[in-house]
Amino acid sequence: MTLRKYTGMAVLVALFPLAAQAQESGAYTAFGTATYDFDTYGVDAKLGYNFNRNFGVELQGVLGLTSDSQPLCSSPNCATLKQKTDYTVGLFAVGRLPLSDQFEIFARGGVHTTQYGFKINNALNTEFEADYTGVAVGAGIQYKLNHRNALRLETTYLDNADSQTSAISFVRKF
Repeated sequence: MTLRKYTGMAVLVALFPLAAQAQESGAYTAFGTATYDFDTYGVDAKLGYNFNRNFGVELQGVLGLTSDSQPLCSSPNCATLKQKTDYTVGLFAVGRLPLSDQFEIFARGGVHTTQYGFKINNALNTEFEADYTGVAVGAGIQYKLNHRNALRLETTYLDNADSQTSAISFVRKF
């Protein structure tokens, strides 16, 4: 009995360092900058979870910061249209393919909601908003700096909004 007791304790003590190591979860965040068709820019944030090394999900939000103005005709007295992407929110399934220890490519698909604000500068100064909800598909590449940090470059097509976002982000795994 005593021999089994001490053997059991010795096994537990020997295995304790293995159990005490930090377990890396599949959760990650990413922060960066995004552009809509290279006309307007915003802040990009993602919260994701990898179920395994090839599949995960992520929630993305982009907050628009800049606007784009263009004349509605060629006359010098013509009204201008000012467009600002207020925000985009999307939910994606992500498939990954590791190319090496540091590089991986990924594809993602899901749904998005995008809100645009418009202002026509004329005698009436008309303002209106438009919401678009649809399918979003994209792809990108990620470079691992170490086991917790990475840099990510991606592009995503937003259906119904007929827009494309491009983003560069810093990724941090938990």
